[in-house]
Amino acid sequence: MSTQSTHPLKPEAPRLPPGIPESPSCQRRHTLPASEFRCLTPEDAVSAFEIERE
Repeated sequence: MSTQSTHPLKPEAPRLPPGIPESPSCQRRHTLPASEFRCLTPEDAVSAFEIERE
C-alpha cells in the first residue's frame, strides 16, 4: 500500500480564480476564507455598504 493519501485531512486553502487580479484595493477588504464561518455583525453590514459605494 502507498503511504500517500488520496484524500487529505485538511484541504488546501481556496485560491482566487485566475480571472480576478490581486489589486491593493482588495487587500483592505477583510474577508474570511470559505472554510471559516462566523456570525455577521452590524459592522459587517456597514463595511459591505462602504464597499458598494466605491
